[in-house]
Amino acid sequence: MFFPVLLAIHSALAPVNIDFYVGTYTSPTGSQGIYRVTLNTESGQLSEPSLAATAVNPSYVAISPQGHYLYAVNESGHGEVGAYKIGREHQLVPIGNQSAGGSAPCHVSVTSDGKTVFAANYSSGNVIAFPVLGDGSLGSGSETFLNTGSGPNRDRQEGPHMHSIQVDPKGRYVLAADLGTDELLGFPIGPSGQIHLADPVRTKTKPGAGPRHFDFSENGKFVYVANELNDTVGVYSAEAVAGKLAPIQEVPLLPDGVSLEGTTAAEIFLHPNGKWLYVSTRGYDSLVCFSIQKGGRLKLVQSYKLPVHFPRGFAIDPTGKWIVVGGQMSNDLLALKIDPKSGGIGEAGSRVALSSPVGIAFVR
Repeated sequence: MFFPVLLAIHSALAPVNIDFYVGTYTSPTGSQGIYRVTLNTESGQLSEPSLAATAVNPSYVAISPQGHYLYAVNESGHGEVGAYKIGREHQLVPIGNQSAGGSAPCHVSVTSDGKTVFAANYSSGNVIAFPVLGDGSLGSGSETFLNTGSGPNRDRQEGPHMHSIQVDPKGRYVLAADLGTDELLGFPIGPSGQIHLADPVRTKTKPGAGPRHFDFSENGKFVYVANELNDTVGVYSAEAVAGKLAPIQEVPLLPDGVSLEGTTAAEIFLHPNGKWLYVSTRGYDSLVCFSIQKGGRLKLVQSYKLPVHFPRGFAIDPTGKWIVVGGQMSNDLLALKIDPKSGGIGEAGSRVALSSPVGIAFVR
């Protein structure tokens, strides 16, 4: 009885209200930077967004594992990555910016030890690594890699377009997705933890797929990739050479008969319990849920038509009860309850207004 009692105590002590931060596209008459919102995990009620820090186009945000710092890209021609301390009143205290070493940075991540921050530059097609200093601020970019190549889609793949980068859960390699060259690039990490963004191990996706974002299984054995341009999810095994992936499966995100025209895959996340995978599509405006089967394969659970427009970003709260989706073009945030048995989308919680929400990260 000891273990169930501990679980009950932990559940009773778990906070009901959880904060998350939202990155936005900014404008003189719209959003002004990064916003803080609170989710009530019992009711699904969202608080009114409050401006936590002014910034220019902070389109993607990431929070350090201990929850003390937030990092955000400034997606612009001369891109930057900003560091913020999360204060006692949950405001963000700026502690410095660093050049992203490229243009239009669109993704940022933090290693599990909180010592390194990565960013992907879409327009210039390169990725960069920053050391995290003792106060949480960033040192200058210590490692960078500029990719070359192109893909068959003349409008979107005329050159490299790095779209995301993060470390696998076992700390064996850094993985980056290049939408422009249809590649997943693995950078092996040295035995002493040395990170060198050079000489990647390359895995090709299907031509014209356009890999955008990805997530790892908790044990690091599988990688799930949202392919933006052909609206699919690619499933890969990651058990061989560090950084080299082997394709297992590719599944469509759109129902039969729905045209790909005007629709692109966006965000992808595994549920905290590791049983379900969620992917958003823009244009068709859906949230697709899959269950994880034996051998990492996917089985469709639900394609949920969202009542928001252009869901570029979403996030799952740490309790696993709710998904918060941002409607970039409907200018709102919506909380959706997760069915605890199937993983499907159930009742809607509250909706709040916010101009151009595009990146969401919960404090864990």
